Amino acid sequence: ALISQIEGIQAPYFRAISSLAFHRVLDETKVTGRIVRAVVDREYGRIDWNDPEINQDPDFLQKFVRQLGKQIHDAAAAEGDQSHTKLRTFINTIVEGFATSPEGIDQLRKRSVMVQAAILSCPLPERVDKAVRSAYRDICAEAQESDVPVAVRSSAAGEDSRKKAFAGLQDTFLNMVGDDAVATAYLWDCASAYNLRSMIYRREAILDALTQSETTG
Repeated sequence: ALISQIEGIQAPYFRAISSLAFHRVLDETKVTGRIVRAVVDREYGRIDWNDPEINQDPDFLQKFVRQLGKQIHDAAAAEGDQSHTKLRTFINTIVEGFATSPEGIDQLRKRSVMVQAAILSCPLPERVDKAVRSAYRDICAEAQESDVPVAVRSSAAGEDSRKKAFAGLQDTFLNMVGDDAVATAYLWDCASAYNLRSMIYRREAILDALTQSETTG
């Protein structure tokens, strides 16, 4: 944003979607917790998480949670879509106490998968969807091209803080072309706020803070 204001320097075309939009995703969508848990329990239990082929695929979890999100969406539609739990409430229930629990990587990974799958099972709220599509079309107009390939990524207020950087932990989606693809990638990015490496990093940050508070009183 600062570089783009300097005369004579060409910065990449960009638009920023307010973090308020992310909160709308959490507060204006609903899920059926029973369906989310049933699908994730069934499919998660089928995976051999010690399989070296799985562990060598850096995109396996991304692909897995997307498949689960579609299965959950389809199962809810088949039941008449009786979703009644606010997405934020469901997420808070799943992640509650994760930072101070003694659970291992498998349990933490399952929490991460369940939250991401729940997010991906929901359509974007209409206002958010319109904002994302409009932002992409603005970039195309500014570049004077019809289909500009863009990166969809997140930025957080504390990302470059002195205590915890947090940079690069959420997912970035490159070469997204078209407003449909960009809107989809935006939802993927919302889900990646709860990817495994982000949750591990949060747990370490919280435990560090607890240790410091005990030390300093």
